[in-house]
Amino acid sequence: MRMPRQQARTIDLAKDQLLVIRGDCAGRVRVLCGAAWLTDESDAGDRVLQAGAEAALGQGRIVIEALGPARVLLDERAAPWRAGWQRLRRMACTLRQRYQFGGGASVGAC
Repeated sequence: MRMPRQQARTIDLAKDQLLVIRGDCAGRVRVLCGAAWLTDESDAGDRVLQAGAEAALGQGRIVIEALGPARVLLDERAAPWRAGWQRLRRMACTLRQRYQFGGGASVGAC
C-alpha cells in the first residue's frame, strides 16, 4: 500500500510569473492573496482563482500564472482514492472528445 505524500508549501509569485507543476499527485492549490490563472492539462477549461479560492490538481501538467503579485498554497497531500477517480475522469473526457469530434475510423468515409 502506497502512503500519500504529506507536503504543503507556500509559494510567492510575481506578476506574470509561471509555476509549472507535474500533477502526478492529487492535491489542491489555494490562492492566499492576489489572483492566479490555472490551466490544468487534464481539465478542459481554465480557471481564474481569486484570494481564498482553491482548486483540485489533476494528473496532468498544471500551469499557474500570477495575474499580479500572488501567494499560493500548494498542498500535495494526496488521498489514495482520488488518483483513481481522476484517472477515470480523464478517460471519460478523452472518450467524450473522441466521439464529439469524430476521432473514430469512420471520419471522412462517405
